[in-house]
Amino acid sequence: AEIDEARERFEALLRRFASTPREERASLPSVIAAPALRIPGRAILPDGLFAVDVLTVHPQGPTAEGAPGPIVLRVGEIKVYPDRGGYTDPHELATTRAQAGVYVHALRLAVEAAGVGAAIQVATDGFLVLTRPGFNLPSVRANEDLRFQEQRAAEAFERLRTAAAEALPLDGTG
Repeated sequence: AEIDEARERFEALLRRFASTPREERASLPSVIAAPALRIPGRAILPDGLFAVDVLTVHPQGPTAEGAPGPIVLRVGEIKVYPDRGGYTDPHELATTRAQAGVYVHALRLAVEAAGVGAAIQVATDGFLVLTRPGFNLPSVRANEDLRFQEQRAAEAFERLRTAAAEALPLDGTG
């Protein structure tokens, strides 16, 4: 009902995933719709909360030592764009990739904040689901490399944190 509650539930889900024994990992959900994340440190004002469109969950096989392999989370971004002659505008694709990169960075921060980085990894590739208004057959672009977009998001959030630290408090007066 509330985004704060959704964020807490997602963090609890990450901890549950991390503690799931190897033999039970196949029963984990394979898709998570709209998990709520928070960017810490006032990088996004006022609260830093938002929801990712979709995540897919990929339990990996055991390590060479027989320990459970990591669970890999992959970001998906869903967009509806006008179709121009059968093609999506390259600028629209670039902004969709940029948004997915923000989500990859935020998801990595959420995994770290939950203390489950040893058991859960965030994929550097993702997927885009593109459709046009009134058309029920989306185009899925798999294996989108989001490393550059994630790096740009991390740098931008750091600049925002610096600017926010230098600004007046949210309740301050001029």
